[in-house]
Amino acid sequence: MRNADQPHSGGVTVSAHELAMPAAARDLLDSGKKKLYSEKNSEAALRDFQSAIKTSPSFYEAYYLAGMAYLALQNSAEAEKHFRKSVDLSQKKYADADIALGSLLLQRGEEHPGEELLRQGLASNPHSWPGQFALGELELTRGQVKPALAAAEQAAELAPTQPVVYRLLAIIHLRQKNYSALLTDLDAYLQLDPDSPAGLRAKELRAQAEKQLLAAPEATVSANK
Repeated sequence: MRNADQPHSGGVTVSAHELAMPAAARDLLDSGKKKLYSEKNSEAALRDFQSAIKTSPSFYEAYYLAGMAYLALQNSAEAEKHFRKSVDLSQKKYADADIALGSLLLQRGEEHPGEELLRQGLASNPHSWPGQFALGELELTRGQVKPALAAAEQAAELAPTQPVVYRLLAIIHLRQKNYSALLTDLDAYLQLDPDSPAGLRAKELRAQAEKQLLAAPEATVSANK
């Protein structure tokens, strides 16, 4: 699960459940989302989400977002606790929480419950880019390169401004020895994250991939068979 990444890629949608919450709780949720995703102020966002929960204890969307804020604060234990509360309150019918908890469990090595939640969430919301991303990572760890690539490509289509999806695509294409596609992935990544330590490593990998492509252009052909 990526820290405090906005789960939606399209227009903002509001569920009937959220509309049924008190206006004060909804206002706090909106304020918290702005602080978390736009202002990158996780602590202030968390206070808003906690206030929304206090105002409306059945507000499972607020528990989920509090979990996202805890992730941004690198407190995975509290994040998991809040994701679980959201999953329980929603009776596993809130895709974002299912995907978030499933992804967290997969990262911890709890494959069976993690995959079950992840796939359940994706069945409800196949347009969740974090869900498709997590599925791509899962399939890749199993050596299932084609389904991993399909999920990663879907994640990139849904969230073209998220650097991590291009990093995953790069890993997959490197595994395939598809150096032409790898260069495309790295170029996309570097447009979004050129100067971080990961960006500097991506520049080094790009130079190596370019040399490899010049030395063995047939690798691209064989990788696509």
